[in-house]
Amino acid sequence: MCARLLKLLLLTGLLLAWGCQYEIISKKSSWDDLRKLEARQNGGPQDAQDSVDPGGGIALSGYAVRVDKFPGPDRQRLARQLIQRLERQWHLTDLWLRETGTTTYVLCGHFPSPDVDAAKQTLRAVQQVRIDGLQPYGAAQLVKAADPAAAVDLSPWDLRNFMGMYTLQIGFYDAQFGPNFRKAAQEAVAALRKQKVDAYFYQGPFRALITVGLFNEDQAFVVQPDGVSAYSPEVHELQKKFPYNLGNGRTLIEKMNGQNLGAQPSFLVKVTDY
Repeated sequence: MCARLLKLLLLTGLLLAWGCQYEIISKKSSWDDLRKLEARQNGGPQDAQDSVDPGGGIALSGYAVRVDKFPGPDRQRLARQLIQRLERQWHLTDLWLRETGTTTYVLCGHFPSPDVDAAKQTLRAVQQVRIDGLQPYGAAQLVKAADPAAAVDLSPWDLRNFMGMYTLQIGFYDAQFGPNFRKAAQEAVAALRKQKVDAYFYQGPFRALITVGLFNEDQAFVVQPDGVSAYSPEVHELQKKFPYNLGNGRTLIEKMNGQNLGAQPSFLVKVTDY
């Protein structure tokens, strides 16, 4: 495993189960999916009057549902387009924007506690939104209105607790598995945990990921005499126990130019904010 694998340091996840083989053409990072949600958000007027809260105006005490986030110079336009689409197509109300640094968050609702019925109902409504046949906000979470980057009460197995760390991806579940693919990933992690495996999940809009192990950069890689970075002995040892990256419980067979390259191996990913 050489330095080019560093370009794959982003996520996809799953449980160790064997099934039918099917062909994949290339590895696609689910973190790319997370960062490029705007590809789904086309059209719509760009002059929405939703106010962006820079830290004042809207009372920031309490909680809200975090729907999406947009970095970059075009973030406010994309965020407003999403609000208009959700209002028009899904009749969601009380959608608002929160600006923090160089990121614009789309939030829904204002609640005194994450435990009130209104908060739970709004969270379910956002999670059930379907766009282009998918549920991109199935992993939406309740957050503190003053700090939308921090989800409320993350599971200790949730990779968002470990930003900047490396972990070994052993598979993923996605919409092809069915509408409960996120639950399947959590159950897979729970099953691995019962076997004393250091397993984790990540709930993305399109994939639910399963990984094992946590490493900092020094633990994850070693520099070889030729100057190329390679996986450390600790990572290789973990790969012996979890050699493959599975998709929806099935072995992924990689092919290139008609040549069978074999089962897709497990690989390191870096946990980064989307």
